[in-house]
Amino acid sequence: MNKKLFLFATASLLLIAPLQTPLFGLTGDDTIGPPKTTTVIHDSIKKDGQITLAVKGAFASDKNLANENISVTTENGVVTLGGTASNARTKASLEYRAKTVAGVKKVINNIQVKAEAKTTEK
Repeated sequence: MNKKLFLFATASLLLIAPLQTPLFGLTGDDTIGPPKTTTVIHDSIKKDGQITLAVKGAFASDKNLANENISVTTENGVVTLGGTASNARTKASLEYRAKTVAGVKKVINNIQVKAEAKTTEK
């Protein structure tokens, strides 16, 4: 009799175990741990990091912008650009390229323009 009970219990577990998650209202993404807001914060950080990389990639892929030494930071989709551009046109191009990246909500352009050397005529 113990053998029959063992087989019944084992079969029951094998049949019920896959169903337990939906029966209790949990999905594969549910975990025991910190509240969902923590996950949202981590997702935001992850997305901000991805946006920063994408903006830097956009600059690197443009031969006119690739050699500029520009810092890029992202917080909640707001991209801040810093550093020094070679001229005003390049500064504007950097801002434009940053705005074209998916996920960017706003661009704060803190880029300075290098002082151009003055030429003296003789």
